[in-house]
Amino acid sequence: MDIQFPIQSLEVAATYKAMPTSIRGKLLGIRQQIFEVAAASDQIGSIDECLKWGEASYLTKTPKSGTTVRLGYKSASNQYAIYVPCQTSLIQQARENYPNSLTFEKNRAILFEEGEDFPIDVVREFLKKALSYHLKTS
Repeated sequence: MDIQFPIQSLEVAATYKAMPTSIRGKLLGIRQQIFEVAAASDQIGSIDECLKWGEASYLTKTPKSGTTVRLGYKSASNQYAIYVPCQTSLIQQARENYPNSLTFEKNRAILFEEGEDFPIDVVREFLKKALSYHLKTS
């Protein structure tokens, strides 16, 4: 995988390195999408990459347009996930828009199985909504 956006911290790099290779590749692909979505939008701005709760986390720096997106995996089930704060309406919106396309964990995550097809267009749309969450108008 050609990473156009180098990992910004040694801690985040170590977290990815510790993952099983197949899961690491999936999550690095989502990470790439985060940076691509941000780069394609004038409203989203730069992304801060750090660890939160031991997981790679991404948050808009300037402007503070979005909410935190975390990437993680569940070693017991070979699932990987995109997490967002449970106080947001992002997961509820995704449930309404993609009731049969995605698997959810409560109101905080979208789950993916290691061997399943990855819905890249749906994920990019979700990431754009998360990274611009605070820009939404009523």
